Amino acid sequence: MKRILFITLFLFVLLYSGVFADSMTGVQYNDPGQINLTGVVGFNGWGLSVGVGAERIMGDLTFIPEFPMEWGLAARGIFGFYLFSGYSGFDYGAAPLATLHKGFNFGDNLEFDFTFGLGLGLYGYSYSSYGWNFSEPIKLGFASFDSVSWKWKKDLWLTLEYAYIGWESVYGIGIRKVM
Repeated sequence: MKRILFITLFLFVLLYSGVFADSMTGVQYNDPGQINLTGVVGFNGWGLSVGVGAERIMGDLTFIPEFPMEWGLAARGIFGFYLFSGYSGFDYGAAPLATLHKGFNFGDNLEFDFTFGLGLGLYGYSYSSYGWNFSEPIKLGFASFDSVSWKWKKDLWLTLEYAYIGWESVYGIGIRKVM
């Protein structure tokens, strides 16, 4: 449900940018060769999760001149601790991704970067509940890391993110450092 809301918000921003083009401009915040480091803390359905990753911006996508974007390659991971609902254990996942960035400037101090990442990743879990132990061997699954980032300082962005690998997911808040 939250993923649908995120996609709806993104589509609204795209529509808004076409309807109110005079008051908002599409911009590029990433340069080819740039490295983005991301750290996120959030919640999954069972407890607390941590997400980390690195991304290299590969180049610009300017096939639509009025709608500039950038693409990159990333390596991302999530690690979750089961703290709620009577379980104790952890889950994990890691994935290489292809990423797509779209920036918007709504005016002074309102600069946003929408990021979508897709790939395949490895995931698994291990937990115990009421004397039973469960473990999932490492499996291959679809991976998606989607975020919206607000430019807080020159090279520091505040990030809201949804991450998914296999069946492991996390909604989190964190920072993105531009190198």
